[in-house]
Amino acid sequence: MDIFRITRFEHSVLTGEGARLFGGRWNSPGASVIYCSEHRSLAVLEFLVHFKFSLDPPEVNIMSISFPDDLSIYEKRISELPPNWNSYTFNTNLQKIGDEWMKKGTALLLKVPSVIIPQEHNYLINPLHNDFSKVRIRGKEKLIIDKRLKP
Repeated sequence: MDIFRITRFEHSVLTGEGARLFGGRWNSPGASVIYCSEHRSLAVLEFLVHFKFSLDPPEVNIMSISFPDDLSIYEKRISELPPNWNSYTFNTNLQKIGDEWMKKGTALLLKVPSVIIPQEHNYLINPLHNDFSKVRIRGKEKLIIDKRLKP
């Protein structure tokens, strides 16, 4: 299976360092997590919602990340999430879900609905999981983001 991640050129590695430093929707600061999307187009949207539109989009790579189909995936469906899970501000209950998934260590991946398109999914990778060595960057290429996507 392949999933996708967009990063600035200088961050085109799989460490989870940004999420560890700043936290995210699905993790508290201090927890290393790698955020990815199931589709290239969703990865672009996820990148753009976190980008300050007063600037031109930076030069970025889109990475194709693969892992064996038999690896364990822990999934959270919308019906299992707390109310307002998709609010603009991060919900600490969602961070607890991600933090607990990481602490349990039973699955390399956490599959969650996207706030942008709830019918599609994002995947979080735990770089500290025993199966992380099976994750591969299959490809990395420069991504040109159409300037019309800037408001």
